[in-house]
Amino acid sequence: MLGWRRQFLSVADRDWFHPEGEKYFQFYTSPPLTIYIPAEAEDVEMTRKLFLRVRFLIGAAGYGTFDLG
Repeated sequence: MLGWRRQFLSVADRDWFHPEGEKYFQFYTSPPLTIYIPAEAEDVEMTRKLFLRVRFLIGAAGYGTFDLG
């Protein structure tokens, strides 16, 4: 396994450096499909945040996203 890395087919760009309510995934479709993640309460733990859950769901299907940040 030395030097082996799983390759993901990137299906979207993601930008999570925006304020709450403006974070998004933009999929490589024609025309581009953009999904904005709604604002969440401050007390939600990081692993329960919707943005991270969507990212993990895309990864679980064998795909990846490109980080614009």
